[in-house]
Amino acid sequence: MDIVTLQGAILDNAAYAIIATEPDGVITVFNRAAERMLGYRASELVGLCTPAILHDPDEVVVRAEVFSRELGIHLDPGFEVFVARTRLGLPNEFQWTYIRKDGSRFPVLLSVTAIYDQSGVIAGFLGIAMDVSERNAAEAAVRESAERLSEAQRIAQIGSWDLDLVSNNLIWSDEIFRIFEIDPNRFGASYEAFLNAIHPDDREKVNQAYTRSLSTREPYEIAHRLLMPDGHIKWVNERCETFYDEAGRALRSSGTVQDITVRRQAEEDLRLYASVFEHSGEAILISDSTNRILAVNPAFTLMTGYGIEEMRGKNPRLLASGHTPPQTYQKLWARLKQEGYWQGEIWDRRKDGRVCPKWMGVSAVRGCDQTVTHYIASFTDITERKAAEAHITHLAHHDVLTGLFNRFSLQNRLEQALSMVRREQRMLAVMFIDMDHFKIINDTLGHAVGDELLIEVGKRLRNSVRESDIVARLGGDEFVVVLTEMEDATTAGRVADKILRALGQDYNIGSNVLQSTPSIGLAFFPLDGEDCRTLMKHADAAMYHAKSLGRNNVQFFSAEMNRDTVDLPVPPAG
Repeated sequence: MDIVTLQGAILDNAAYAIIATEPDGVITVFNRAAERMLGYRASELVGLCTPAILHDPDEVVVRAEVFSRELGIHLDPGFEVFVARTRLGLPNEFQWTYIRKDGSRFPVLLSVTAIYDQSGVIAGFLGIAMDVSERNAAEAAVRESAERLSEAQRIAQIGSWDLDLVSNNLIWSDEIFRIFEIDPNRFGASYEAFLNAIHPDDREKVNQAYTRSLSTREPYEIAHRLLMPDGHIKWVNERCETFYDEAGRALRSSGTVQDITVRRQAEEDLRLYASVFEHSGEAILISDSTNRILAVNPAFTLMTGYGIEEMRGKNPRLLASGHTPPQTYQKLWARLKQEGYWQGEIWDRRKDGRVCPKWMGVSAVRGCDQTVTHYIASFTDITERKAAEAHITHLAHHDVLTGLFNRFSLQNRLEQALSMVRREQRMLAVMFIDMDHFKIINDTLGHAVGDELLIEVGKRLRNSVRESDIVARLGGDEFVVVLTEMEDATTAGRVADKILRALGQDYNIGSNVLQSTPSIGLAFFPLDGEDCRTLMKHADAAMYHAKSLGRNNVQFFSAEMNRDTVDLPVPPAG
């Protein structure tokens, strides 16, 4: 499973409502469980400041007053409460009342956690809410009917306990024994035995919470870990209230314990998702169902130059460079509609104007009714990979020394040129060139000097013909020029004379002034051959004929033009 799919699965399959906001309360994440719980679609709330319609305004004020008394400072209702408590290291977990879209009210257990950026600044808040209507009903049922206690607790997954502070006798419900994974027959029912079941690192924290509650006569709520007999860890949420006699003496403490391991895992998973999003080396972009950008990660900003404030609410087409074929985008949307995923290469433009190739994957995120709710795109810059591919391709088709086409490319391009002139019924000339006395230069002055001379020959050849003509090096000091789209043989002769003069000029190689002239042979399509092999063979023969006539000249492969020299001996190359 790739990162994008994992992130979507974490949100989609979370058992609890997950609502993430920016520091000022603007909603950025509203998962499926939240939609089911509150009756709103994510698209109705994402991008809005947490609306008052979700909360009882009187309860908001009361909660702010309670926290203000607890902290000893005045706090206005709103996210300032969570910021202040977070900075003081206090938990933001409490019961709350939510209002559904249909107006109905219901209680939730709400956990609000601050999310920090890399510099330690609060970047937003993560709220995880669980509908505790059933739990509260179960607790009420406990008070109303002892016979229904066990079943209610089993359904709500909440255990109850009662500690007699006079006798130190501790009573647990069956559900607590199940949560703690302890055999009731082997449990020493006392407060000390309870503390021993808590994770060693959390025992002091729990004990302090309880003793503080006794001294302040206020209920407490705390989340802590349990260390199971087999070594694995569970998380529980504990609530406690103590009852006193008329003289103020503590008589009895009662409370509940709820297994919140799944919820804590969801929180950890979401933190992991946030960490992956923030620290991924791939750029990640999240947009809504209308393809308006909701979030981008730091890698996106690094690769494109655009930050979230510049991109939020914009369409990703803002990045389009115009270099990606329209068919690519058509295939992208067709594949997303049919399969929910597409990947491929696109070309985008950075903020600084530079066009970059990217390898991108896009996933469509669907809701319960299978309608698209979001799109998640991730991509990497493949500029270096493309450059490496282009370099490899160039090496495969070009001569390493001169940069001219190699023998393989000459064959392919000559065949293409022949196909074109056949259709248009035009002429084509193949020119075979060998540098006179090159072997002597190479042997006496060294290969390095010889290579420099061949490089210069290549440059002069390229400058002597049109861009549409083909110039190749076969190897050693042998070159081939293909003159495409010729009118007649006279035109080829003029070009050959031009090359003869250009290559016959002195070569200044380092401190050496070298002389090497060309011997040039010409063969024409269709007069001297109709395929690559025949034309190359006849041009080669004409070149050797030029050498036999004293080198530094041009010869045509034509019986009429060469009838006076056809029987002369052919000298060795060089």
